[in-house]
Amino acid sequence: MTKYSDDMPNVIKNQTVLMQERNGHSSPQSSVVLSINPEHVEKILLGQKTVELRRRFSPKLEPVGITAYIYATSPRKAMMGSVKIRQVLKLSLEQIWSQYGDLASIARNSFNDYFDGLSTGYALILGNVQIFEEPIQLKYLQTKCNFHPPQSFSYVKLDLEMAMKDGSTIISP
Repeated sequence: MTKYSDDMPNVIKNQTVLMQERNGHSSPQSSVVLSINPEHVEKILLGQKTVELRRRFSPKLEPVGITAYIYATSPRKAMMGSVKIRQVLKLSLEQIWSQYGDLASIARNSFNDYFDGLSTGYALILGNVQIFEEPIQLKYLQTKCNFHPPQSFSYVKLDLEMAMKDGSTIISP
């Protein structure tokens, strides 16, 4: 456990603790980046899509309350906002479709194509949408913290989290 002097600024204390947590020390939560098609991003930000579907997702996460930053893929190529992942469910595809198909805002044929070859998938229950006042462009994130958009999802590194806090203003509660 790290000891802090009383004159150490809180920002340094907080960053030190965060870095320790990210380096394998006990961390109750992590943040992730989800790469999502711009059409679906818009629906999430408007509250029309409250479930995100995934072919795979990390079983190592403690998902309750985890922050997921929303990266809109090409042609938008920008971080658009964030959501809280309230629950992660690994279910049969029939269970996902019957329970969450409408909330995932997806047509049955697109659902079938997406999960082709699998018998199970993941339903991420989303809440607490936060929209960035200005999207954070990929070029900025690449320059500021060497960010590379994930194929599906990735854990958020400290430098990315700091860059997003520097470059975003949240406009929705």
